[in-house]
Amino acid sequence: MKYLVDNIIDAKSLSFEEWYRNIIDGKGNEIFPSNCFPNNEICDEYLKRINEFSEIEIKSVLRQFLVNTCNYGSDSFYAKVLLDTKSKIEIIELINKYEHIRRLLSKNPTWEGITWILDLLPDSPNDAIKVLDSYFSAHCLLLPDFAVNGLNDASTIISAKYITYEYPQQKFLELTPTEFEWIVEELYKSKGYKTHLTQKTHDGGIDIIAERIEKSEREKILIQCKRYSKNISVKEVRELNGVINDYPLTKGEKITKGIIISSSDFTYAAKKLYEKNYSIELINFKELSKELNKYLGRYWFHKRSNIFREKRKAYA
Repeated sequence: MKYLVDNIIDAKSLSFEEWYRNIIDGKGNEIFPSNCFPNNEICDEYLKRINEFSEIEIKSVLRQFLVNTCNYGSDSFYAKVLLDTKSKIEIIELINKYEHIRRLLSKNPTWEGITWILDLLPDSPNDAIKVLDSYFSAHCLLLPDFAVNGLNDASTIISAKYITYEYPQQKFLELTPTEFEWIVEELYKSKGYKTHLTQKTHDGGIDIIAERIEKSEREKILIQCKRYSKNISVKEVRELNGVINDYPLTKGEKITKGIIISSSDFTYAAKKLYEKNYSIELINFKELSKELNKYLGRYWFHKRSNIFREKRKAYA
């Protein structure tokens, strides 16, 4: 264990267990750096074991990495440089132009905290990452390097814990075919699409129509939901392609693409055909799991009853 100054421990000299215990026990002020992973080895070990840690422990680390309402040591130096080198008129112009300068020269903390994004977890991890990205864009040139690293590390943790977690195939097979369609429809609604479940005997096997108008461009997607245990064959991919080509449209309409979403996987031949056809998209249960985590939250499966209750009302 290596010390820096004033009994501050060099975090790079710690084992993973020593570093983790300091963070969880609230002793981050005794190590440096404490607002990001100190090295790649500790980062890799943490991510490898991330599913061992409780929600409270995950948030304890994130709280340490996110910018808190505070001043950094460089802030007072930067404020003094401004006051010494700029005229009163120039300082007023900077204050009116930059909120950061206004805070820097006030008696209040320079940095407004972003720990409130913890309230978006576990249900809205994608929103939490979007907020982090925006905060990073606004402040990356002004924050100390370790604080910038901490924002990046926090984003990585959120993604690893709440988005890339993979539900096993069996969880999807526990859903009925109708429930599987409802989950997929809810996913596309959360992505900003206007969705419509089709009648079972119409539309050439299409289960969901998803539409979105964005920046004067209109998307119309035809979705087939296949709650199967066996892999989807090339024959079924060809059939979807035929449905897209023959689908009845009003004047000026066009199909953006057709999607097969499966609770299983796709055969090699189906994947090869998909690679050559840009109007088709294939989504297996692993990819679907990540998308659902991203847009419905890590625990969507445990909250599925609430989704199904609303769908029953809507389609009664």
